[in-house]
Amino acid sequence: MSKYVFIAKYSIDAIKGMISSPQDRKDAIGQLLSAAGMSMTDCFFSPSSARVVLIAEGPAKARDALVMMIMASGSFDLDSEVIDIVDSDEFIDCMKQAGQLVSAYKAAGQ
Repeated sequence: MSKYVFIAKYSIDAIKGMISSPQDRKDAIGQLLSAAGMSMTDCFFSPSSARVVLIAEGPAKARDALVMMIMASGSFDLDSEVIDIVDSDEFIDCMKQAGQLVSAYKAAGQ
């Protein structure tokens, strides 16, 4: 299962809505992730930057659909991002595979 860090900046309208009707956004985010076929590992909020940062797991297709839906909602600014993350063992595997691919690469003009 792939892991991701979502960093999303709330829109001004979303912040206004949260102020006028405070509610637990972590539960709402968890329910949305679950509906998309993903699970939330952790969730944090940054009031000073109007961002939500969450770590989630799930398939890439679910991640992409979720990002499209979130951006279409208008609740977040378009400078939000998703970062794929791996643990140390997976990172070592990536290094080994990259080392094997070096011999297959030919730079332009060579």
